[in-house]
Amino acid sequence: MGSYHLLPVAGQPYLDPKEVVRRLSAEFDHCNAVPSPREGSYDVSIADAEAAPNRLTFRVRANEGLLINYDSSAQDLETCLLRKRCATVLGYESIRL
Repeated sequence: MGSYHLLPVAGQPYLDPKEVVRRLSAEFDHCNAVPSPREGSYDVSIADAEAAPNRLTFRVRANEGLLINYDSSAQDLETCLLRKRCATVLGYESIRL
């Protein structure tokens, strides 16, 4: 098991959750963003295609980074490129916890 935290590069602000969803939707062929019970937050799933076996899921909240959890090292390896693309398109850095 492991986790990564995607955070703005030092000195940069957090993106608004709607902007995060907009950028991810433009980058990934599959981006499903559902408003979560917490106002202004979204539960997001991204992948290269709707039926793709490798996908990332996480919650986007205002003024918080993205926390991405893995159940296994295999899952970490399988989704590594998705996580890196996600960080790049958001202008965030990926920090292993």
